[in-house]
Amino acid sequence: MPSVEAVKLKKGDFIEYQGSVWAIIDTDFYNPGKGSALMKVKVRNPESGKVIDHTYKSNEKIEQMEVTGADMQFLYRENDTLFFMDDKTYEQYEVPTDVAGESAKFLKDGNSYYLYIHDGQPLDINMGASVGLKVVQAEEVVKGNTSTNVKKEVTLETGAKIMVPPFIKTGDIVSINPESGEYRSRVNE
Repeated sequence: MPSVEAVKLKKGDFIEYQGSVWAIIDTDFYNPGKGSALMKVKVRNPESGKVIDHTYKSNEKIEQMEVTGADMQFLYRENDTLFFMDDKTYEQYEVPTDVAGESAKFLKDGNSYYLYIHDGQPLDINMGASVGLKVVQAEEVVKGNTSTNVKKEVTLETGAKIMVPPFIKTGDIVSINPESGEYRSRVNE
């Protein structure tokens, strides 16, 4: 396993921590002014879904895990398991929904996503910065209730419910940040 200085860690890297593989989901460089600079990282254990914060000295050596990956087609969801297929080898992977976290509700059957794999086990899913999904149910906006801070709940084609501006209607395609579940924009077809 290659070692890397903590200051070089970035979101999307995988490290060895407490004897298992952890995915870095956020980093923050911090220089307190006195003493050495620090690298604060938020890591998630793909097996348990547990998220913790940890602080390293910026020059501390960290074991970075070698992780491969491939674009995989999302086939379907059954109970707490997501099923993916490698488009090239047709090998199928069963991924616990905990691996995808809250993003799992934005997975659309038939779409391709990037799966990170270590020792044959899926570790994480990269859905990109945004996903476009169709609105299948939206209530009509009440006239006069269109101020800029008003939101309404809509149901997406995956069954997920999100808050959107009042001008969004059934049939619109909306762009969503899969990490936060927040509406980004309406997509023109």
